[in-house]
Amino acid sequence: MKLGEQLIESERLRKIAVEAVHLCEQLQPDVVLMDLMMVGMNGAEATRAIRKKYLEIQVLILTSFLANDLVQQAMQAGAIGYLLKGISIDELADTYEPLRSVV
Repeated sequence: MKLGEQLIESERLRKIAVEAVHLCEQLQPDVVLMDLMMVGMNGAEATRAIRKKYLEIQVLILTSFLANDLVQQAMQAGAIGYLLKGISIDELADTYEPLRSVV
């Protein structure tokens, strides 16, 4: 699956955290773009659940907040990094590639 395809699929995962965890089994993405504020469980909890069950799937947090306890919790749960919402698809791809190599 190409990065662009993964990003489109990840948009589906962003909306509802509980569904995101379940969809990881079906879709087997390389990366999940995780919002922190979602229905069902927050993004840090969803990150923890995904990383616990699917170690090969990386989670990258998208947030509106620079300093937030949930960002810290998500990083501690296994997220590989976080970006502010509003980032362009090109900026996202440029940021993700170097992060992939250090994980």
